[in-house]
Formats: sequence, C-alpha cells, structure tokens
Amino acid sequence: MGKKKSVLLWVALAAVILLCGGVTVWSLFHFSIIRIEKPYEPKYIDIDYNDLGSAKYLDGKTAWVSIFASDASGTWDFSRKEDCELRDTMLSYYPIAAAWISEQAQKYGKTPEFVYAESSDDALLYCEAEFSEELLESSEYKQINKLATDEWDFIAENIDIEAVRVEYGCENVVFALFLNTPEDYVPRAMAMCAVDKPLLRPYEMIWVPCSSGSPAVIAHETLHTFGAIDLYTYDGYKISYHSPMGFDAFCRKNYPNDIMLIQTDEKTGERLADRISNEITDMTAYYIGWLDEPPFDVDGKKMRHSQYEKKKD
Repeated sequence: MGKKKSVLLWVALAAVILLCGGVTVWSLFHFSIIRIEKPYEPKYIDIDYNDLGSAKYLDGKTAWVSIFASDASGTWDFSRKEDCELRDTMLSYYPIAAAWISEQAQKYGKTPEFVYAESSDDALLYCEAEFSEELLESSEYKQINKLATDEWDFIAENIDIEAVRVEYGCENVVFALFLNTPEDYVPRAMAMCAVDKPLLRPYEMIWVPCSSGSPAVIAHETLHTFGAIDLYTYDGYKISYHSPMGFDAFCRKNYPNDIMLIQTDEKTGERLADRISNEITDMTAYYIGWLDEPPFDVDGKKMRHSQYEKKKD
C-alpha cells in the first residue's frame, strides 16, 4: 500500500469515528439519556391580584351563591318531596363548612365570614337552572381550557353579582352548582378557578354532585377557588402549580389529614354529613395566602410559588 493511500485510509477512518461519536452524543442528549440541567430559577405565577376572579382572597366575607342545576345527568323537580329534602340537605352543609373554615382560619390569624342561602326563598343567593348538556361530562376539558361557557352565560344573565356584593358586603363570591346525580354517578366534584391565568369571565364556581356531596366536599372545592391545590395527585396538565410525580406520596406522609388530600374521616374513611374532621394544614394555608412562606421546599420540587406570595402587601 502506498503512503498516499495509507494517509487517505487513516483520514477516512478518523472521519467515521468522529461521525459515529457525534451521532452517539446527539442520541444521548436527544433521547434524554444525558441531560444538562439548567440552573433552577424560582417560578412565580404572573397574574395580577385583580385578575383572581370572583374569589380573590379568603379573608373578610365570602358569599356562596347556590344554583340547583338540572342537566343531562339528572333533573330537579321540587314538586317531589325527595328533591326538596335533598336540596335542604345540601343547603344544611353550608353552615358546617363555613364554621369549619372559620375555625381553621384562627390558627393563621384570619377571620373569614360566609353568607349563603338558608332556603330557596333567598332571591339573591339561590336560583335554579336548566342545562341541556351534562355539566361534568367534559370536566377535564373545562379544567385544562378554563372554560365553562354555558354556566358563565347563565350567571351573567340571571345573577346580579354586584347586588350580592353590595347587599352582603362581600368581596368574594363563589357560585355553587348542585347537580341531582344518581348514586352511581362517576364524575367527581370540581372547581373552576383563576390560578395561573385569568378566566375569560371572572365567575369562579364549584360543581357538587349531590350523590357524593358533603360539607367537606363543599369546603374542599371552595378552597380551590382561593388557590388551594389537590394534594392527592400531581399536576399532570401543568395548569396549576406544576406539582411533580411523587408529590402525592410526600403529602400523604406529611399532611395525611389535609382536606385537600382527603374529604372523608381519616380514621373511618366515612363521608361525614354533620361535621368535617379534616384540617387545613400549613401546605394548604400557604397556597391560599394564609402563610407568607412555604412549609416545604417549593423550589426543590420545582413547583410554582403561591399566587399570593408576591401579590399581597
């Protein structure tokens, strides 16, 4: 073999080695086998306090506006004794939830108050509605896209939110839709709230399937409208505080009786109708703005800080 051919062979071999090495390195990074971690920067929610919807901050006075909604999952017929009794049961959960939230708030130096319909005679805080679609059937879509068009339309056309605020001196208004669902109804209660971005319309609401309703469910969903996060799962859709996988295990270990983790009795597993045996722990208190500093390493878990951390003076 001549000297020239030998040099060309070595050059070709070197080129093949470099090419293979480059492809290997590219593959390692492209398929995340090797990662270069960027320096972590704390994540804050960029939403103005005035854009937090109809439920801004859980102190002072909050009004629950009850909407007994007929939809494709079940209808209300108040000529029937059973429906009237079920409605009365749902309304009786308000004072239990209100007293419990107020009691829990004392630990954090807060004094929230609540007003709510005690009967169907309350013209400002009680109404009935009919919807053609099943309101909770597309609950996942509503959560991700922050849309509740039919419900918002009804509220805008039928409820005078300013009259509620003036009459009861409330800064906060939460709209509670009660659904007359059958016992085997699958979709669970849900809340629509402004957490990471403003809603298209500022009506924050909760949906309560009456087949699984309780004072704890009303309290849990109401706390969502003020920024509380679910502690029993992670934020897979990145629509809230970006809690990671494994966050639920952390919460079960450290906050086992927080109402954002469970809404049943911690010891018996029962759904209680006459009281709430859960707690608002430091975790939830932080996310609803009752604590200025997080009780855990928010940045270590790469979560967003509370929506109130940079908003409240």
